[in-house]
Amino acid sequence: MTKEKTTAQSRKVAQKTLEAKIEKALEEKPKKNYTLNELVGAYMADQKVTVKMSTYHRNYFATKTLMSILGKDTLVNRLSAKYVREKLLKTGKRLEL
Repeated sequence: MTKEKTTAQSRKVAQKTLEAKIEKALEEKPKKNYTLNELVGAYMADQKVTVKMSTYHRNYFATKTLMSILGKDTLVNRLSAKYVREKLLKTGKRLEL
């Protein structure tokens, strides 16, 4: 929404309109249960055009490792902190934050 004048009233209207759009978007549920592989694919496609190639390569290997640990066919909407932590602990590697 574009306003011609920048006044306190027009900013409030724009803010309320934006908040309503955000709320609506957050309420909508995905029409599909995405797998980790699909999510990573979309993420990496975005990364390819938004970050330096060195960053892309680093993130590629990081996501590849995560998929091997968590399972590429894992449904994203079923992931929980407990599941991720258990899978990471099973690798036997020390977890660093």
